[in-house]
Amino acid sequence: MKDKHNIALAISVDSSGEIKFRPENHDPYLNLISANEDNNASFEPAPIKLDFLTQLVRESTAHSSCLSMKHDITIAGYQESKQLSYQSFSSLLTEFYTLGNCFILKDGNQRLPARFHRYSNFKAGKLTHLLQIKDGSPTGKKYKLDEIIHIKRTCLESEIYGLPNYLASIPYIVLLKAATAYRNRFYSNGTHGRIVLTSLPNDTVTNEEGEQVDSAMIKQFREFLNGTKQAGSHSSIHINVNDTDIKAAENFINVVELGQKLTDDDFKITSERADSAIIVSHGIVPDLVGMVSTGKSSPNFERVMKVAKQTIAQPTRELFSSMLGIKLNFLADEEN
Repeated sequence: MKDKHNIALAISVDSSGEIKFRPENHDPYLNLISANEDNNASFEPAPIKLDFLTQLVRESTAHSSCLSMKHDITIAGYQESKQLSYQSFSSLLTEFYTLGNCFILKDGNQRLPARFHRYSNFKAGKLTHLLQIKDGSPTGKKYKLDEIIHIKRTCLESEIYGLPNYLASIPYIVLLKAATAYRNRFYSNGTHGRIVLTSLPNDTVTNEEGEQVDSAMIKQFREFLNGTKQAGSHSSIHINVNDTDIKAAENFINVVELGQKLTDDDFKITSERADSAIIVSHGIVPDLVGMVSTGKSSPNFERVMKVAKQTIAQPTRELFSSMLGIKLNFLADEEN
């Protein structure tokens, strides 16, 4: 009995780490969800490729900061025990907040990386094993379900795996990556598009074939412009007015700068709006990750931190304690 509600993002990541859309699978409304393509007969695929969610961490500073903040708030003051070491708890939290899933063996305090483990296909209407996966195929190593603990965030699209709570912000993370890549390419070009207006007399001469060609001065000038152009630079247009009065020429020629004067402002607005959407999707108070609005009074960090502990840390701690069957101990000032 296959879970027919599994879904996958219509986004892929190539070997160079570049995020790519599959144009046929999304529309102008950023509907990024499509049917899952992982049709491996050996295991149940995750609702969204976990490698993709892993890469998103390094695509946005706001996203990465929110994940780190939730992890740090939750683990703050943790007193490790024989049942769960500090390092294991830290790794499990990172996976839980990033991937929506984490696995640990009941005996041995050993974490099983969620990226590399999937459930075997349904047999007789139920799951039987957790399989280790490498390069999209089972390695042969597997665990019985009564040997593992699976901690997950509830996922409406799958009864098997969980999903993180920031999915609505993925279009903004991808937008930021695209905007940043464009900005970097724009400034690394060196020479940007422009129209160059000159007023040089006798701009053409007649060659031996009787054709009108650029004069030596015009030719030299254009060769100079071409010499300033680097690979990938925007093209420029040169217009010469055969008139010594350049002011008169400007009266009937409109000079247009092809470069965007408002590039910095546009990029700033795009970045701020995207960062705000990302932070909201995480359920983080913006002040905790340095997003303080202009003109806003200094935040009360004690109150903000208290809210974060109550809404993020405490529910996660209680979930882990319940699933692991142990009491997680924290310093007194971190429990409030």
